[in-house]
Amino acid sequence: MRAKAKAATVAIALLVAGAAAASAEPAPDQVIEARLLPLAVKRQVALLAAVTRQPATSDAAGSPAPPPAAARRAVAHALGLLQQARAEGDPRLVAYAHSTLQPWWDRNDAPLDMVVAIATVEQAQHQFTAARRRLEQVLRPGVTHPQAWLTLSTLALVQGDHAAAGRACEGLAAAVAEIALLCRLQVDTLTGAAEAALPALRVQAGVADPRRATWAASVLGETLARLGQYDAALTALQQAAAGGELYDLLALADTLIVAGRPQAALQALVAAPPSDGVLLRRWRAAQAGGERRAAEALRQQLQTRLSAMPADEAALHAREQALFVLWSGGDAAEARRWAALNLGLQSEPIDLRIAAEAAHRAGDRDLLAEVERRCRTSGLRDHRLAAALQGFGTPRWKDITP
Repeated sequence: MRAKAKAATVAIALLVAGAAAASAEPAPDQVIEARLLPLAVKRQVALLAAVTRQPATSDAAGSPAPPPAAARRAVAHALGLLQQARAEGDPRLVAYAHSTLQPWWDRNDAPLDMVVAIATVEQAQHQFTAARRRLEQVLRPGVTHPQAWLTLSTLALVQGDHAAAGRACEGLAAAVAEIALLCRLQVDTLTGAAEAALPALRVQAGVADPRRATWAASVLGETLARLGQYDAALTALQQAAAGGELYDLLALADTLIVAGRPQAALQALVAAPPSDGVLLRRWRAAQAGGERRAAEALRQQLQTRLSAMPADEAALHAREQALFVLWSGGDAAEARRWAALNLGLQSEPIDLRIAAEAAHRAGDRDLLAEVERRCRTSGLRDHRLAAALQGFGTPRWKDITP
């Protein structure tokens, strides 16, 4: 899931800072540095679960609430697991984070930090609608909780609800003006004001705060790539990828592939964890670079992994499923099915490009019309997507997904 992960990373970092300050437990970055093995993670989750069974207050339904200190420890631990999952591409860690927060999952009296942490886990599990609903139930004008507003904006962007994303950015302004500015600029790049946002993004990419600078460089690079300015895009994306975030490494690899530099794309991902997204880009780069043996090995690995997913999990990873079918030259109807399913989950530029390519191959004018409608509504500028929309049905039409 690309899912505006850079903004999500900032939100997690903000939450981590707050959770660490409120708890005597080791900060999540200490947990990450320890590089806990899954068995050790399970033991820590079990220990936290034991603590939450201590009697305390009750919610409106009368069920006992875990102690406040347990909630603080659970949030810190779960967010550490999410950071580790993002760094290593290990979905088991997201499941462990879910288990850590389970005692508060359906409680009406969960503290706001806990609500945001749960929504962040739901986002990582591609439960975007549930996560948005959870946050919308607790966020009102005047609530100064930057993590909550930023997470809500991120989720709205994932689903293509740019107006809601912008409103959430405004909720940030009273607490963290600098982050609110980047939040708003990111929305602008997707709603017809991409070129106007470039100067401010360049300024933000040069600030001293490395987190802000990296996020700005990431948004700047992706915006320039959508505008077809690949040299400038690569400069910005290389700056962002230097931070080591998987999201930025994938964005850099995508742009290198589109720019005709598959070997550089492979090099960019050499140390990346073997997540589905990484394997897909390595495979695509190997294809483009003429490395047939490596490409076939990666194709088989992906086919085994994706086909082994249970049906409900596969549906939540429809983007990866669609890309695999498209890039392997598979059945057009299957690609169209996965692409349409994915578009029901998320509506970022890559999702629109996937849907356009699948619509072209399957001859599905209705799906293409839906992509056109979303582009027209948002004002999104994406030159590869525009080419697909203009070239529907042409025999020499080219792939547009990197």
